[in-house]
Amino acid sequence: MKSWVLQVLGLAYLLACLGGWMIGPSSVPAPRRALGFGVVHSLAFSPDGQYLWVGGSGGVQVLAVGTWTPTQAFPLAPIWTAYEFKLSPCGRFFCTIHPLRRSWITTVWDQEKQARVNQLIGKCLGLARSPTGALRVALLEQERVEVWEVVDSWRTRVLEVGPEGSAVPYFAVFSADGRFLAVGYYDTELLKLPSEERYRFDKPVPVTVWDLQDGRRVVTLGVPHLKAEALAISSDGRFVACWSWQGELHLWEVATGKLMRTWRGSDPQKRKHVPRCLVFAPDAQALAVGWDSGVDLWDLDSGVLRLALTTPAGVDRAAFSPDGRFLAGGGYGILFVWEIASGETVYAFTGGRGFDPGTVEFSPDGRLLASTTADGAVVLWDVSTGVVVRYLRGHTGFLWLAFHPQGHILAVGSYEERMVRFWNVETGEPHRVFLKDRPVGALAFSPDGRELAVAGEQTLSLWDVESGELLWTYEGSQEITAVAFSPDGRFVAFGQHDGVVQLLNPTGQLVHTFQHDSRLWIRRLAFSADGETIFIATTNAVEAREVRTGKLRFSLSLSSRGIKDMAVAQLEPLLAMGGGTFFSQLMVMNLASGKRLYTREEFHGTIDAIRFCPKGQWLAVSLEPGGHVLLWALEDLR
Repeated sequence: MKSWVLQVLGLAYLLACLGGWMIGPSSVPAPRRALGFGVVHSLAFSPDGQYLWVGGSGGVQVLAVGTWTPTQAFPLAPIWTAYEFKLSPCGRFFCTIHPLRRSWITTVWDQEKQARVNQLIGKCLGLARSPTGALRVALLEQERVEVWEVVDSWRTRVLEVGPEGSAVPYFAVFSADGRFLAVGYYDTELLKLPSEERYRFDKPVPVTVWDLQDGRRVVTLGVPHLKAEALAISSDGRFVACWSWQGELHLWEVATGKLMRTWRGSDPQKRKHVPRCLVFAPDAQALAVGWDSGVDLWDLDSGVLRLALTTPAGVDRAAFSPDGRFLAGGGYGILFVWEIASGETVYAFTGGRGFDPGTVEFSPDGRLLASTTADGAVVLWDVSTGVVVRYLRGHTGFLWLAFHPQGHILAVGSYEERMVRFWNVETGEPHRVFLKDRPVGALAFSPDGRELAVAGEQTLSLWDVESGELLWTYEGSQEITAVAFSPDGRFVAFGQHDGVVQLLNPTGQLVHTFQHDSRLWIRRLAFSADGETIFIATTNAVEAREVRTGKLRFSLSLSSRGIKDMAVAQLEPLLAMGGGTFFSQLMVMNLASGKRLYTREEFHGTIDAIRFCPKGQWLAVSLEPGGHVLLWALEDLR
């Protein structure tokens, strides 16, 4: 009994030491929330990051990230448990994997139909889409890898890969386009050796690459030392990367089968563990390797470790931006975005499927940031933590956002639905709907929150927020593209597609007109805090004019990039403007001193929206492609 106790204590001490080495004494932050689901065997985030999938004894549940409330449930048969599941790249299909005697059952589910569509014998290794749109499923069954194409209840086997001598397949990975499949093997002779001799086993083990278009074997590659632990195929199918059991990273050229390069990591601790993921850059010039502690970025041409980035939760999935400038990675709900050139962490919120242009708004107290997604949802973020507070769903088409001055209501206007919806920010419940007879454009609340100005094609209308009554309408001559109230509520201004800005009083009567070149349309309007100056952003410049006289005070431009959006801070004399198409520029100007600050020489992408936090703490900029919302603290920009 005494020796048994000593063995248990020794094992506990060993596990504690290993745990301390893997995560460190304080490297993992305390969880923000604990969710109870009984026995949980598997977790996965949806490709758009909006849902968390939980698989266990009760089947599969889908939770909305941020609110963590169940949105869907897929109960399984009483005798089955979702030990594992795989998500398709599009997020529509997923497979649950259940043990069955000496084999496995893979069930294919359609999330949109909320139904089971097919069942296959074998353990699912991966999912992909074929060029024809069919779902491709790679299975492991009886020392064989099979690829099936599934369309609803119909299925057909397109490939079967068997043993190579004493080496049997056990792992497979699809290329990004679903055309190629790489299969990894391990040698069964290894199992016959005593454990102390397995480290000296250096017989090459194959990795085969298959073209699923014609079922042809493209090449057979030899991996030294036991077996391949992780595989990746470049998006163009030219290269295969493999991590071997002995802690080496190998790179092959598929067409020739030539071993291009072998890396052996300098960190001996990493060599003892298997990478969580291998991902090629879009141009196949770099390879990202995800670990328990972070991600390494290797340059394929030089063989040099370009970056070694650390995270508190490790990296079990990674992705490059389409232009290859950014690398995103994370695990357990934590997502990081790094700029590859500098290695710096970019403070960014990602909206999953991407943000629509021009739809980024702070709440009046500066706690929340509202943005829209491409599928018509509105996302509310906690600015201080980056956590999603809630999703507001049910919209379609291009959306406009405006917070009520008191911050308790968010107005969402839909161009396609021809309506404005009021949402209760605290509860996430719909509050009121304003129906219109034309598409809804720009929105603006009056400073006291009693009225809402709504642009609809060439018409500006003013609505009573409490009663929902239409107070007045004003007909312009062109499509209205921007609306703004002066801080004292004495004026409401709107800009048109022909460069005309008109100033109205609270009763809807014309007070003043500012003319511009008819080829320039108005991007954004804003007033200074004292209401004496109106800032007008056209497609090529930002003008500051006196409200009473219309006199031009100054004009700013960003060389030949044009202007996409402009914002004026209300608590500090700051003006931010940005523009560009494929390469954008952002400038912040101190209106009191005239000092101009270019926050960065160039952004790769398009600046869609610029907003100052009403409480004067943050500047938010949305950037496409990638759907990032970048946040700067104003104290860093002074």
